[in-house]
Amino acid sequence: MNDHHTNAASLQNELAAFQKSWNSKAPEGLQQKFENGIAEIEQINHAALKVGDKAPHFELNNALGKPVKLAALLNNGHVILSWYRGGWCPYCNF
Repeated sequence: MNDHHTNAASLQNELAAFQKSWNSKAPEGLQQKFENGIAEIEQINHAALKVGDKAPHFELNNALGKPVKLAALLNNGHVILSWYRGGWCPYCNF
């Protein structure tokens, strides 16, 4: 087994142990709420665009609050879409 598979298996084991531990300590009802949330996200992911899919035409406000249409941007060439949650997000501003 190569290092990638070994590391992946190790991570899976670690995550399974964490989940088992968390499930045994979770307040009543919270585990089910988490499971429901995970199921909801899985449905969203299934319906989401995949790498290489073409985005539908849309209009959104830019960072300055002005509306921008995808079709207008495509007239100038390729467009890269990025999800930027905001200045408050430590992951977005890393």
